[in-house]
Amino acid sequence: MPATKIIPLVKPDYTFDNENLIKYKYKVRNVTDTEQSITGFHFEGVNVGSGVMAAPSGWFAISAKISSSSYSTGWLAVGKESVSEDKSDDKDDSEIGILPGKTEGGFGFSVKFLPGVLNFKLSGSAPILAFPDEGPTGEIGKQLEKLERVNSVGVPVAAPLISIQSTNSQIIEMLNSHLVDLNNEGYLSQELKNSLSDLLVIAKNSIDLDDIRSAKTALENALHLLK
Repeated sequence: MPATKIIPLVKPDYTFDNENLIKYKYKVRNVTDTEQSITGFHFEGVNVGSGVMAAPSGWFAISAKISSSSYSTGWLAVGKESVSEDKSDDKDDSEIGILPGKTEGGFGFSVKFLPGVLNFKLSGSAPILAFPDEGPTGEIGKQLEKLERVNSVGVPVAAPLISIQSTNSQIIEMLNSHLVDLNNEGYLSQELKNSLSDLLVIAKNSIDLDDIRSAKTALENALHLLK
């Protein structure tokens, strides 16, 4: 059975603290009429460092390099039932994680990155394929890799993408680049993307000319389009 027999809802939240960090928090719900518990979820392309991550009891947080240029940050259920009121010791693997109809909070981290939008990839409790040595190669190996990549349910949520250690002009350039990604992935219409991009270009050019008033007006108009 694939690990996609879940209907997850993710509620993100982020606030600024007194140390110029942005605190990201996530609450995950598993809809009642699902077939599996939620036992793991992650972002690809986000590196926050495991040391700054928070996890509720029964979960393990990790941020690690998975290739020469890619990171994965997420949480795994590690064997302790974290959401059921029944605390007996005889739980089987199907009761690990977020059970159908349950909600779990306490996932998060604090970083110096502004939010963009990424897919939160969530997986349900399902048997894991294991092979001796490195497993199958050739066409079978390619098919297994493909299955692994799609063996999750994606939910778009706010994620740390844009460093606030950059200059204001660089931040706006990164925001504009992120709009292209959102449009390509279907989160923004072409019309909205073009309108937002035009306003961000005005804001960047105004900042470069030290015209703070015009930059502020352009950014406020961009925010108004998103409401």
